[in-house]
Order: sequence, then C-alpha cells, then structure tokens
Amino acid sequence: DNKNGQPADVIIAKGNQSALVDCKVCENNVFPLIRMEENQINAMKKWLYCGNAYAAFALKLDDDIRIIDYETLMKLRNLGTKSLDEEDIRRYSLPFAAWKEQF
Repeated sequence: DNKNGQPADVIIAKGNQSALVDCKVCENNVFPLIRMEENQINAMKKWLYCGNAYAAFALKLDDDIRIIDYETLMKLRNLGTKSLDEEDIRRYSLPFAAWKEQF
C-alpha cells in the first residue's frame, strides 16, 4: 500500500542528529522519481518540519550505495525532472561511506 504504508526503511540516530532514510534499488542504475511514494514524501516533509536534521534516500547502484537528500530530490522533481541516471545520481549524492562520516 504505497499511500498508507511505511514511510521509510531506516531511522538513524547519533548524538543529537537523526535521519529518516528510505532505501531503493536502482534498476539499470536509474532512479525514476515516481518511486518517491506519497507517504514517503509526506513523512519526510513532516520529519523535517518537526525539527529533525535529515531525510534522504539511499540509492543502490550496481557497484555503490549513494545517499541523496530529500530536499534535493524534491527540487529536481519540482523542476520537472522525471528520473536520475547514474551520472545524475553521482552528481547529486554522496557515497554512503562519506555520508556516514559527516553524519
């Protein structure tokens, strides 16, 4: 149930920071933005509105896991972007290891 289902796969807490993260596997290293489900968008919006630090999607490419923040994806979507190819994903995201170090 995409409309009423769980809004994210992982909640991460470290120190005084928290993150709401949904995980997606990218077929052929492409992420169609339509895969951002309504309940996920609403949950992430509310998560940030309530003062939490970070909402993001973890995107699994063939050889990498990348973290792209919710706000970046929403800006791209609002500009009319329909999907991100591998080059786009790498441009707008961080490798998981680098993201984990700064979190």
